[in-house]
Amino acid sequence: AAYPITATANSGYRFDKWVFESGTGTFDDPDYYSTVVFAAESVTVKALFRRGDIYPLTTTAETYNFQKHYFSDKQRGTVMFSWTPADTNHYLLKLDSVKGTCAYYETDSLLTTVAKTHILDGGASYIHIQGTPGKTYYFAVTDSLQNTSRNKNFVAQVIVPYVLFVESTRGRAVPSGNIYVAPGADTAVYAIPYGGYNFDSWKVISGSAKI
Repeated sequence: AAYPITATANSGYRFDKWVFESGTGTFDDPDYYSTVVFAAESVTVKALFRRGDIYPLTTTAETYNFQKHYFSDKQRGTVMFSWTPADTNHYLLKLDSVKGTCAYYETDSLLTTVAKTHILDGGASYIHIQGTPGKTYYFAVTDSLQNTSRNKNFVAQVIVPYVLFVESTRGRAVPSGNIYVAPGADTAVYAIPYGGYNFDSWKVISGSAKI
């Protein structure tokens, strides 16, 4: 006889596999949470679960897949990351080929309070990050389909940025101060002159930059 069965994981866990605890039979797919068990006698089956993985971010570009690396059955479109800085320097989190969001939990290991949410447009996105050495920070990258774990790859990496310092005289620059720019990328800056002045030009004071 054939019996449809479904397993539901608690929050923070994901389905692992089906096993027989007693009796003999077969599963249509023992690795899928909703399957069919075939048995010609009395059997006992058990659903096994495992905790969702949180992947460490490093300066090495790594490829992730929403279908393979999703965090839990209740968050099938989300891949979780952690980052533990070795210093107080400024970095950029590069997320490539993701259309969705990146939620930043700061040091909340329970993943309950989102400090900030960044919109990801599907191309290369850069998020400024800085932290206290030895502390661990958490991020959730969620696909635009959210609760569907589709077969979609993306790349995550921590990179060291260039620092662009922008200042102005007799006007205001937007943005101003230190701007953290990914190597090979560009950024837009604007000059707003004070009353009675007209914009003249941008000038590179130190370093090398193309305007």
